Amino acid sequence: MTKRKIEEIFKPKFWLNLSKSESKKHKPFLSPTVWDTMSKDYDDLEESEFYKRLKADVLSEIEKRGAIESNFSVIDVCCGTGSYTVEFAKRVKEVLAIDISQGMLEQLKKKLEKLSLKNVEVICEDWYKFNTDRSFDTVFVSMTPVLGDLEQIDRFLSISKRYLVIVHWAGLRKNELLEEISQKFFKKPYKASSPGIVLIFNYLFSKGWAPDLKFYHGYFERKSRVERVWERFKTRLMAKGYRISAKKEKAVLNFLEDKSKDGIIEYKTKVRIGALFLNKEVFCGKSGNDRSGDDL
Repeated sequence: MTKRKIEEIFKPKFWLNLSKSESKKHKPFLSPTVWDTMSKDYDDLEESEFYKRLKADVLSEIEKRGAIESNFSVIDVCCGTGSYTVEFAKRVKEVLAIDISQGMLEQLKKKLEKLSLKNVEVICEDWYKFNTDRSFDTVFVSMTPVLGDLEQIDRFLSISKRYLVIVHWAGLRKNELLEEISQKFFKKPYKASSPGIVLIFNYLFSKGWAPDLKFYHGYFERKSRVERVWERFKTRLMAKGYRISAKKEKAVLNFLEDKSKDGIIEYKTKVRIGALFLNKEVFCGKSGNDRSGDDL
């Protein structure tokens, strides 16, 4: 590799260009319809032991870094059903929770009502169309396809007074059952992995920031009725451009029925998740400035 090419790696433009192909892959998953479908049993994930440990540790790391204080304001971008939103609401002054899916937000509202939490403002809006002149002590973003677009990282930083916390995929997301269906019935491999959090870290580092990065390895475990498992899988496959005829759908359902026990299927996804913690007052490079133009 030439010196010029090596130097390019240390410039934000290199990572922005690299992320464009990743952003295109995730674009179909920005539809509210996808997430409305997923919202029906999205919170089943909260019963997974690995997810419980992941969330508990992420919250512990956030608290340890001082990114949650009783007088803080937090924005939870693409909050989903609010798994983290409700935890923030218990600990800070106010939370703004925004998501594109009304279905997801309905689940969040139920949680807020059940827990009698009154300090959360819930907004149903596309993040790309959302405008605000407010800033927040902590900006939190978790497991959303929006993170495939590195230009949004700059938006997150612009509304953060001090902290940015991101939880995202980290190159491994392997569901053997979904992969088997893809190969058996559609004759092609199903690929769900992406650089994810690593791409974000490299982009931030190239801009002079020095975030902490922590990885988690484990399995997301789920248990659902055959019809529901297929509905989830079908949504993902169609978002990736798969064409599913009625005949093929019936064949897949028969296949899943054979694998089920009393109509229930237990399946798991092997994952690696990364959590990134950035304190804007602690970084490598110039104070708050982009160092991308500096000489090596």
